[in-house]
Amino acid sequence: MQFLIHFRPKIVDAQLTGSRTSIQLKWTVPEDARRTQWAYAVFYGSNMEDIYQQENRKSVAQPGVTSETVEGLDSCESYTFGVAVVGPSGIGRLSPPVTRETKYSPGAPPKGVRVKVEGADMTVTWNASCSKVGRNLLPTFKFTVCTVFT
Repeated sequence: MQFLIHFRPKIVDAQLTGSRTSIQLKWTVPEDARRTQWAYAVFYGSNMEDIYQQENRKSVAQPGVTSETVEGLDSCESYTFGVAVVGPSGIGRLSPPVTRETKYSPGAPPKGVRVKVEGADMTVTWNASCSKVGRNLLPTFKFTVCTVFT
C-alpha cells in the first residue's frame, strides 16, 4: 500500500563535475523513526514547472544511496533540482529545491538549430552553445552535406 510520507530529504551539496555539464547531488536521509532503506528520485528542470516532467526524473539505482549525478545537461543553463522519497513504503514530498548553472563545454552542440528550405537552397542557422563564452573563443563546427535521392 502506497501512502504519502510527510518528511523529505534535504540537498546538502550540488556541485558541477569535471564534464561541466553534469551536476552531482548529495542529500540527507529524511528524519524518520523507521529504519528503512529509502529509495529516491532526483527531479530537475529549467524551472519549477519543468521539474515534474517525466523525462526530467532520474531514479536512484539502489535504495539507501544518498547521492546521484545528473549528466548530459545543456551547457550554460540554469537547472533546478529536487529529491524525493519514492519507496519502498510510500512517496514523499520534494526536498527544498536548489539551483545550479552548468558551464561552457567545448563539445556542446549548438542551440536553436533551424533549417529553412526554399527551392534548391537551404539555410541553416543556430545559436552558440553558450552565450557567456569570451569573445576570444570561437566555436568550431563540422558540417556534412549529402545528396539524398528519393
